[in-house]
Amino acid sequence: MKGKTSVLLLLCAAVCGSSLMSTFVYHDKKKTWREAQSICREKHTDLATIRTTEQLEDTSHEDSWIGLYQENSGSEWKWSGTGETANFTNWANTEPNKDDELCVAVRKDTQKWADFPCHTKLDFFCDNEVLVLVKSHQTWDQALRHCRLLEAHDPNIPVNLRWNYRYDLATVHTAEDHAFARLRAQEATTDEVWTGLRFLAGQWFWMGNEAADVEMKCGWTQSSCGVLAKNSTQCYETADCNKKLNFLCRRKP
Repeated sequence: MKGKTSVLLLLCAAVCGSSLMSTFVYHDKKKTWREAQSICREKHTDLATIRTTEQLEDTSHEDSWIGLYQENSGSEWKWSGTGETANFTNWANTEPNKDDELCVAVRKDTQKWADFPCHTKLDFFCDNEVLVLVKSHQTWDQALRHCRLLEAHDPNIPVNLRWNYRYDLATVHTAEDHAFARLRAQEATTDEVWTGLRFLAGQWFWMGNEAADVEMKCGWTQSSCGVLAKNSTQCYETADCNKKLNFLCRRKP
């Protein structure tokens, strides 16, 4: 389809097949970096953040903007979507090479990165995150509300906590989901992150309405909410629902 193409990229080879994988969306419309950023934020999540070699494999389109930029010459290279300093880079030889080129694109022939003047008009990649880590300290109920108010499922109707919401606290249902979610949790500012696991009406279940797998529980109490610990085993854990933690929001289809 002219205009954009969805490109599935693995964030980690170990989670192949996970329902929580991120996608990049390729737009073949020439825009400045700021214009591309605005479109990505409106329609998706943000300009693409690339953290691993695996994510480079399917970026062989035209020269295309990604989310890497400098605020001014000599400052750190940061990602638009998270504000984090880039730890992984894939610069071409001699790049970055000009003080007035503050925005970064992937070169079509090599998938290497080059800096460009931000007013250059290029194609671009957007992040379409399925799993979003929110680095805000909130109780479980506050986290649930935060996720559901992120975006309306039907943009023509105001967001509604009961049904018209695009995001929910994350369901981490399979072993693959667990591995991927724990990878994302490494970036949290708390040792644990809230998930969508809750005990109501005599049973544990995910806020996405999936039943919890009894075999995966360990040491749960009925007064607690589900967390994922950075250094956890495959077993899910719980914490006092009033504890203030970072949390994972999951984007629904």
